Amino acid sequence: MSPWTVRLGHAIRDDVDRGGADAVSAAVSIVAGATSLDPRVPTDRAAVDATEQALGILAAARPLYAYIGDLNPSLGTVGLVMERSWCRELTGVTRCDSGGLGGRRGAFAVLTESEALAALGALSFAGSALPGWDSEFANEVDTSYPAAEAYVTGVEPDVSAWKDARATCVANAAPPCDRRLWTWEARLGTGPRVDEIVALVLSPAASKQFADLIERDSALDIPDRVKILAGDIDAEGAHFHAPRVRAVLGGH
Repeated sequence: MSPWTVRLGHAIRDDVDRGGADAVSAAVSIVAGATSLDPRVPTDRAAVDATEQALGILAAARPLYAYIGDLNPSLGTVGLVMERSWCRELTGVTRCDSGGLGGRRGAFAVLTESEALAALGALSFAGSALPGWDSEFANEVDTSYPAAEAYVTGVEPDVSAWKDARATCVANAAPPCDRRLWTWEARLGTGPRVDEIVALVLSPAASKQFADLIERDSALDIPDRVKILAGDIDAEGAHFHAPRVRAVLGGH
């Protein structure tokens, strides 16, 4: 596994994301190419609005968000994994969860409002700085983790050499640390092409719903190249943590 092969993950929620559709139906429609992945109404509107305003993002041009190498269960119940080539649509990248930082959520709350906004600017790539994000990502993974696998599986990084606000947040966070403190976030202007969707990730319950949906609608055409991954529920109830899911996020 290499930092250069780490893929993007986007989680889909029930009801909100696709005009009332459940997450499984919405995801299957996207994978089959019947609909596109579009920006959604954020769950934490106050934090996201404040963050996007600070980043200069217009409400009329709200981006799609994806984590680089992660699917987070707090953002949805069904996951899509996309090829790194989707980054051709990048409008911005941040070295952590931008909404959490800008809104001072969770362990980011140790920062003052002015510190959080300053950190948001310092930790984000946009405009002329955007083309260098992937080299910086690879460098951080190489120097802060024993291997890229550790980043993808959520191992806490060695922040002893970090000079930015994330190190303060990690040092003050109650264990176990929320990996959104250091997981890189991508913002994209349009959804992925159908051929850039690598995997559909389902919980055991969602897998049954998926099977029923496919049986009822024979017109749904799921490309053979798309992996259907049924994640096991772990102690946190998060099927996105399954090793086979993490392997696909890592590029395997």
